[in-house]
Amino acid sequence: MEKPKDETERVFEISNLNFSFGTKPVLTDFSFSLTKGHIHGILGDNGAGKTTFFNLVYGTLNSDHPAMKALDRHDIAFLETDTFIYSYLTGMEYLQLINQKGIQDVEKWNTIFELPLDEYAHNYSTGMKKKLLLLGVLLLNKKLIILDEPFNGLDLKTCEAIHSILQRLKEVGKTIILSSHILETIIKNADEISYLENGTIIKTYNKPEFAILEQFIKNKFRDNIGSAIDELIV
Repeated sequence: MEKPKDETERVFEISNLNFSFGTKPVLTDFSFSLTKGHIHGILGDNGAGKTTFFNLVYGTLNSDHPAMKALDRHDIAFLETDTFIYSYLTGMEYLQLINQKGIQDVEKWNTIFELPLDEYAHNYSTGMKKKLLLLGVLLLNKKLIILDEPFNGLDLKTCEAIHSILQRLKEVGKTIILSSHILETIIKNADEISYLENGTIIKTYNKPEFAILEQFIKNKFRDNIGSAIDELIV
């Protein structure tokens, strides 16, 4: 008999993580819990610490925190916001370079992404490059997938495809950390959303609380710059 899925199984838990670049603190008393088979969204302004956290999880940055040291980086794939693609590599050659163990199912995946894989990737449009990077991450078939702004530059059709892919990955037990500056996108995809401010998660919202999160962000915007807009545009 198949063992029932434990909905509370943790991929990792972090308590009171602190990280600085020199004397500049970036993450302060950062606490985060990630549940297996969930899509966990992270929201925050530019400079709030999202990408630093992702790099710590992936191992690009080092930390002595026990939770960070215990992670198996072989189980993690990371789609960065900006990833360099070498000049004069075709799309297919790029995929072969990042996944040297094989690129099975490329043609099947590419029925979704519709990329000209025999053409030089540096000639791709912004959206095509993002699709190539996403395809590369998916081909790695890792247990934990970090997606930093995966919807940037994508057309509506591809955004809907990514939504379906994320939900299917969750169904088969993959765990995903997702960031986006588009509130509607992250609400549509995530099971829970953490709001990061000045290097600290101030609150994590579950699905029934997403309307509260949305109102919080709208109020925050209104308090910060809404009155200035009213004065400028009359």
